[in-house]
Amino acid sequence: MRTLITRTIEVVTFYCVLFAINYFFFPAWLGWMGVDPHPYWLPILVFAYRYGLGYGLTTGILSGGAYLVIAWFTQDKYLFEDTTFYILPTLFVIGGIYVGYVASKLNKRWQQVKVHEHELDDQFKAIKDELKVVKEINRGLEKRVVTRMTTLVTLYEGARKLESVHVEEIFDSLCEFISKTLEAEEVSLYLKKNDNWVLKTSFGLKDYHKIPTVIGLEEGMIGLAGHTEKVVSIRDQVINGAVQTSTLGDCLFAGVVRKGKDGPVLGTVAIHKIPFLQFNSATLTLFSFILDWVSRSLGRALLFDEMREQEILDPEFHVYSQTYFKNRLAQEFSRSKTYNLPLSVVFCSIVGLTGLTEQEKRAYFLVLSHFFRKNCREIDVVCCSSEIDMPFAIIMVTTTALECDQELSRLKGLYSKLELTSLSNGNIPALQFKKASFNSNDQFVVDMVSRASE
Repeated sequence: MRTLITRTIEVVTFYCVLFAINYFFFPAWLGWMGVDPHPYWLPILVFAYRYGLGYGLTTGILSGGAYLVIAWFTQDKYLFEDTTFYILPTLFVIGGIYVGYVASKLNKRWQQVKVHEHELDDQFKAIKDELKVVKEINRGLEKRVVTRMTTLVTLYEGARKLESVHVEEIFDSLCEFISKTLEAEEVSLYLKKNDNWVLKTSFGLKDYHKIPTVIGLEEGMIGLAGHTEKVVSIRDQVINGAVQTSTLGDCLFAGVVRKGKDGPVLGTVAIHKIPFLQFNSATLTLFSFILDWVSRSLGRALLFDEMREQEILDPEFHVYSQTYFKNRLAQEFSRSKTYNLPLSVVFCSIVGLTGLTEQEKRAYFLVLSHFFRKNCREIDVVCCSSEIDMPFAIIMVTTTALECDQELSRLKGLYSKLELTSLSNGNIPALQFKKASFNSNDQFVVDMVSRASE
């Protein structure tokens, strides 16, 4: 309603100003008679364009009516008898309708454009907000990926160290590996010695961090973990109400490492400092998993030490030694001779090593030993041979001559698929087998070996 009144006042004011200008400044042309284009087109064009069809029709009627009224009082009456006199007032009405109609269409279209513009602005703002969120997510993902990559690298490096066959190397890398994996800041390893736990090594602990080097067998969290042979934490002790003064200040949680998965306890690993958010059940589960992993590695390394001490394994090629080959072949030959069991022995000869240095030969032999350890059957015994031109021998237990031929054919096929590069002498080594199987005419093991050598 207020808008209608305001617009009406604007129309009336405009016409009043137009009449005043006509009366005071151009009295000779009252009603603007004879002026072309006629000034009464101004309100039609202004208000029809501004407010649309309704005001175009209104201003057209007002302009036409004003033109006729002023002409009636100021001009000769005979003009009204001429039909052409009514053309201009009629054009005022028609022009107002037309301009108002076009303006209404344009205004409607303009409003649609403005609405669409607002919608696009809203979409643009939404996309900007979404882009901001996506960037934040990407930054978070990048941090997580970097963290995961760091974790993978840590696990890979730690896994390689834990797969060592040397016990001391495992002990040296254990605390660092656990620290990086669990994000623990202070880790220590105690080994069981007599009736005490003796500090072996630590990671993250400074010289001013005074931790005991010797702990009683059942003293503190470390002793509790060793005594119960499981992972224990200070949180569990508080929840269970079993925490004691002797336990406080020892460590946050600890677990045991064994000689093999189910072997006797060798020592305890203690976590002294870890971020608060990392001290949770998931960390304890991962800690337990790592300790099982380490226990298996320690069992394998200790077994390897024992075998090395007994000269069972060759330290360079990680297959059975020459001494073991002779003793084991003699045992299997005696068993075959007593119970008439099948037995085969194979010597592996390499062609194409002429002209190589001793170091190059040893490097190739190392590759070949890995090939045999990976591809031979579980019942086959891969050993180093004392023969110069035949570095490796295979004892095929309970294997007939036909089965031996089939197995050697399989090994040759696998060897041919290896992507070997030419050696410094320009050759790619070829693998040949010399074999012999037990028969009743063999009196001694040397008879069987001689036939294989031939």
